[in-house]
Amino acid sequence: GPPTSLGFVPAQELAAQVCGGLHWLYENLRERRVEVVTGGTSIPLERRALSRGPAIVVGTPGRLLDHLRNNAIKCDRIEHVVLDEADQMLDMGFREELEAIVENLPAERRSHLVSATFPAPLKRLADRFQRDAVHVEGTRLGAANQDIEHVAHQVNPRERYAALVTLLLIAEGERCRV
Repeated sequence: GPPTSLGFVPAQELAAQVCGGLHWLYENLRERRVEVVTGGTSIPLERRALSRGPAIVVGTPGRLLDHLRNNAIKCDRIEHVVLDEADQMLDMGFREELEAIVENLPAERRSHLVSATFPAPLKRLADRFQRDAVHVEGTRLGAANQDIEHVAHQVNPRERYAALVTLLLIAEGERCRV
């Protein structure tokens, strides 16, 4: 059947990364198939993959719009939509594609917009994309999180991997981001 979730990302590499994370998350749920559609890849291969009825489709706005216009993706069952790195998508000139896609989405859906910054054009898109939005902000703009320790190590490039492994072993059991 048609997908129930759409994920928009600004670049092919990020689409592949998101898809990898979703494959890992849903590896034991065969009915939650994930497909990626991005510019620079084979349209016929993507259409074949989409015809198998993935539950989740992740892609770049231009390619998603192409598949919508050619009926390879139907939006009537969409329940969840995620715009990841939305500010970058606007910076890359995807505004018209995003607005055209939003017009095809069901009114009743959950919409999630993720962005590092929130410039005025993004606010206007968000207002069209979401109703009664809840704004979640990690920290006040320009402020550092008080409960996160930032640590930097200067390492010889040839020893980078060994240093990373050592630091992760030292931090065993702690949450960290590299």
